[in-house]
Amino acid sequence: MNAKAVFHNHNNCLDDIYIAEAASFLQLDSQIAEAFRDAAAIVREDATLLAIVAAVAQRLEAAPMEDFDRISDYIGEQLRKHSQHANHMMGSKDGMLAALLLLQMMPWTYRYYRKLTIPDAIFVHTMSDLSIWMVHHYREHGEWGVSNLGWLFNHLGGRLFRLGRLQFKLSRFPYAAVVFRHMHDGRLLALSEGGVSYRMDGRVDGTNGIYEEDRFKRIARFQAEDEGFTGLPINGEGLAHDEEAYLSASEWKPVLRRGDCALEVHIAEGSKLDHELCRASMEEAISFYSTYFPEQPFHVFVCTSWLLDAQLQAILPAQSNIVKFQRDFHLLPVKSDERETYERVFGSGTLDITKDQGDTSLRRAIIAHVESGRRLHGGGGFILRDELGSYAK
Repeated sequence: MNAKAVFHNHNNCLDDIYIAEAASFLQLDSQIAEAFRDAAAIVREDATLLAIVAAVAQRLEAAPMEDFDRISDYIGEQLRKHSQHANHMMGSKDGMLAALLLLQMMPWTYRYYRKLTIPDAIFVHTMSDLSIWMVHHYREHGEWGVSNLGWLFNHLGGRLFRLGRLQFKLSRFPYAAVVFRHMHDGRLLALSEGGVSYRMDGRVDGTNGIYEEDRFKRIARFQAEDEGFTGLPINGEGLAHDEEAYLSASEWKPVLRRGDCALEVHIAEGSKLDHELCRASMEEAISFYSTYFPEQPFHVFVCTSWLLDAQLQAILPAQSNIVKFQRDFHLLPVKSDERETYERVFGSGTLDITKDQGDTSLRRAIIAHVESGRRLHGGGGFILRDELGSYAK
């Protein structure tokens, strides 16, 4: 199906022809396409729901991408305002109203891709997340729909792109750390920003909901002077040391700090975390953003994920894709807990070791880890752009 035919000839999410052609172009499952048709039929028969769709379509017409925040705020406001009515008219299918509005936005987003000459294949690959999160909604509610509109707005707003195995979004370095490079041998070392509270185990105070007694916690201090820098170093496991380090300004140069332009890395569901494909995605991202967004240069990849908990290196084989992915990053501590780990691995934010099955090696390793009394959590990490080509294959 030709994208121009889909998004230029039809742009009404309530039109069955548009739904069929968009579903074909976006490679949507037949059950999802049917859910769109069924929801559109309900909306067409209700004046209030029809007015919501019409108002969104009117705002999208001729609006530039710079108006995206205003439009997305309006959509969220309308969904909240009319949530009870949508539930009354659509019942358990009310999550499809948000999905229909996303489908209504597709031609608008596609025009932005065309303006930048971004290939259709990247548009389709990026928008494939719609299907993934509609499946999540179905598993949780037993009906098709969209629950996490805020996340999918990144895709429709031209802010997130899937390039090969990974997804990317321009952002800022978010971590409470200053990264230094040694002027002679090139090695990197991170010092914590001042004011961060750490437990005795080196984790940020409050990780897993556990807070250290005041007499034991360590409040980081960071001091920059002409002669050098003093602060708590972060080790290779993403944990803060309990002793300060001094870095001489004649040997160490600051190369990264909070707020610097960065490229977020997100791991899309649906396929293996193949290490070589992940590296290829990052290489593609450098080319993509240099070509289409040269005015926003970045010099670091950042990732905050359950995959970056250094404990995984102790419970998984060294050759596992998760460990390989993690070892590409310099790890940093973040305040987090185990919920994302459980959601991604077991499908729920909690773990019941008496019921959850250890039917994969990853699940078995996590269950054994939890049974031993330890707790997993998320982590942060970064890769400097100029490091990417230096990693051994």
